[in-house]
Amino acid sequence: MLKENYVRKGFFEHAEFMALRVELPEHLKGFVTFAHKTGWSVSEITDLIWNQVDLDNGIVRLETGDIKNDEARTVYLDDEIQEVFNHQWNARKNLLPYMF
Repeated sequence: MLKENYVRKGFFEHAEFMALRVELPEHLKGFVTFAHKTGWSVSEITDLIWNQVDLDNGIVRLETGDIKNDEARTVYLDDEIQEVFNHQWNARKNLLPYMF
């Protein structure tokens, strides 16, 4: 079988994203901010667990077996996303394995 090409569509311009984020409930803002900055799919983000996150070094990793296209990815967290992740960590107190 041929390998499928998963093309992503429907990106927001930055101003559109900022207008949307202002209107969202507080508990969704971090999720959509991470999605907007990384371009990861909803399932990649909802399946993200804490052992894939290195808060000390500001890195998030998706390993080869964790994603559809079999290409591992590493994201370096900017200040805004680092703040989102720190908030998530403090809110959850590591009681749940999932990031969001």
